[in-house]
Amino acid sequence: QSALHDQLTALHTRAVLLAVLDKEIQRAVRFKHPFAMILFDVDHLAEINARHGYGFGDRVLERIAIVIRNYFRNHDLVTRCSEDAFAVLLPETLRANAESLADGLRVTVEERLALRDYRTEEQVQVTVSVAVLIGDGVDSSLRAEQILRQAEDAVRRVKETGRNRVEVVDVSGTKIVGPPLSRAPMS
Repeated sequence: QSALHDQLTALHTRAVLLAVLDKEIQRAVRFKHPFAMILFDVDHLAEINARHGYGFGDRVLERIAIVIRNYFRNHDLVTRCSEDAFAVLLPETLRANAESLADGLRVTVEERLALRDYRTEEQVQVTVSVAVLIGDGVDSSLRAEQILRQAEDAVRRVKETGRNRVEVVDVSGTKIVGPPLSRAPMS
């Protein structure tokens, strides 16, 4: 059970994501259907844990998991794929829709997810850095691990250039398919 579901968030795990993503790649190749994957990485989680404690950091992760789970369709796969990152696999999803969903959730987290540290009465603003990977016309040699690596690299670039933004990447390569969305102030 623990290999399938994350204890803290009750979301599926990285192992489930990789297995389902490999199947989605095969389906996309066979039927020529697009898919997308979105990786959300919590900004400054290490600093939040250091300043407010790991219990507070866990509360942040639980709340983000609830927001993400409620934001997407029932048949979208929502997972916790690392300590501070969540991935959503969106079958049958076009580029524009995936971009819109990713930025919409980024804005929702920024505008609505501020938690109070009851020990200090400090409000803690939470934001996420986001990578959207578009699978349209993928090759049969592509593997889930490659896609996840590309997503992690894209999130790293977002964090290096200011955080709280969205970067869109074509999974057949690492080229950026459009300018990063940056409607939010950098944090």
